[in-house]
Amino acid sequence: MIYPKRWSWVLLFGLMASILVLLYTSFLDRYPGVVIDEPWYANTAFNLAMHGSIYNDLFGFRGGDLLFGYPWLMSVWMKIVGVSFFKLRFLSVCLGVLGLGVFLRCLWQVNIRHSIGLIFGASLFIANNNFFIIFRRIRPESMTIVCVFAMLYFYMNWLNNRQNTGALIGCGAMAMVGFWCHPTMLVPGVVLGSLIVWDQVKARAWLPGIYYVLGNASVFVIFLMAFMGLSDANFWDFLVKESESGRLAGGWWGWSGQLKQFVFDYSLGVKRLYCLLFESLVFLLPWVVTPHRLDLKRLSIMGIGTLVGLFVVFDPFFKMHFSYSVSLALVLYMGVFADTSGCKHRFILGIGILYLLNNVAGNGYVLFQNRGNESIALVQKKIELVLGDSLANKRIIGTPYFWFFNPNQYGHIDRWLSGDSDGVYPDLVIDFPMVLSPTTGVRRMGVAQDYNLDAAHDRWAMLQTRLPEYQSNSIQTQAYGRIRVIGP
Repeated sequence: MIYPKRWSWVLLFGLMASILVLLYTSFLDRYPGVVIDEPWYANTAFNLAMHGSIYNDLFGFRGGDLLFGYPWLMSVWMKIVGVSFFKLRFLSVCLGVLGLGVFLRCLWQVNIRHSIGLIFGASLFIANNNFFIIFRRIRPESMTIVCVFAMLYFYMNWLNNRQNTGALIGCGAMAMVGFWCHPTMLVPGVVLGSLIVWDQVKARAWLPGIYYVLGNASVFVIFLMAFMGLSDANFWDFLVKESESGRLAGGWWGWSGQLKQFVFDYSLGVKRLYCLLFESLVFLLPWVVTPHRLDLKRLSIMGIGTLVGLFVVFDPFFKMHFSYSVSLALVLYMGVFADTSGCKHRFILGIGILYLLNNVAGNGYVLFQNRGNESIALVQKKIELVLGDSLANKRIIGTPYFWFFNPNQYGHIDRWLSGDSDGVYPDLVIDFPMVLSPTTGVRRMGVAQDYNLDAAHDRWAMLQTRLPEYQSNSIQTQAYGRIRVIGP
């Protein structure tokens, strides 16, 4: 076996990070298509960068304008590299590189010490269907995944050396940083905290639990003070707004419906079914294959608890939230891989290789489905070609997806139609029904498609009434269907 020294570990990480950047930046502004949350978070970050205040004036509320950790990071990025769809997505790629580095340190904690094992683990990370999407999108999960791996690293550091109780301060701090990026991080943070408390109740030692709470509390206070300084809200406003965010699940029927929809969407029918089975059943391995490994059994409990907790507590349960459990599953699998030999080792290796191949095939499938997607920049050029003019200085209203055309002067079409216009008429209106899934390229079916088509039809009728003298044009695209452009 080849055991990497510090310099060779850096070389290995540099090699795998380069592969990640190369793969994740390929077609970065073409796949996936713009997801509705991307302009939502980007708008808050833009206002924070340009005006030094946390607010969203595009659409929606109680998202990045409340738990602002990710928009704050993005606002710093905007100050450094500027604002464009590609540049903002590239921030997520950079977070993917950071996540890969922390993941490799987690593998070191579960006894993956040789180069071949680290390369195999890094390959599983890079090819993973979840990470391939998350680290290509403008979403806070690109940061929360890093936080999951970081808190896991600190926790295993403490498990391997119970005298290192200071590591639990870092563990708690990363859990709270993740929460200030997205509320779903509350679940893995609580599950991990419960495991720490359980261990310490049995050992009748309270200091580790206190350190974990101290890490959480310190970061919470820092972010809360920053939030109050960058907005016109106080602590009570924060609690009320977060409690009214509408994210809590609503009973068994809601859970069962979410589960059915999740299984179908995530597996793409049967195309990624093996990935789903692997990521779900791998948590049983420590109890069957390596029952002597306390750390792996703790990871198993944490993974199952996180998955169940997210289903029970949050509504809707998005595919991206499954990635928290997937993160734990990958570290756990590699720990089992490191601790087996003979036939067991070959079996564990075999199921891992199949998982890697299924992920590669899944990524290849969605890229093939979206091979004709236009970039946002190309869509903008098509519109400018039809108009014979640049969009740079035009007042635009439209669906949020195309906010990136002109962040300084772009308004939500629904707000304008509802009377929130201040008497200002737009230079241009851009509208389209979003009936294609941005991540799979497959046409939305059922209620989702009908709602989007009906909403677009209603908007079109209202626009013709409000702007009868405006002329309309249509542009056909692969990624967004038929886009209607209306102008004087």
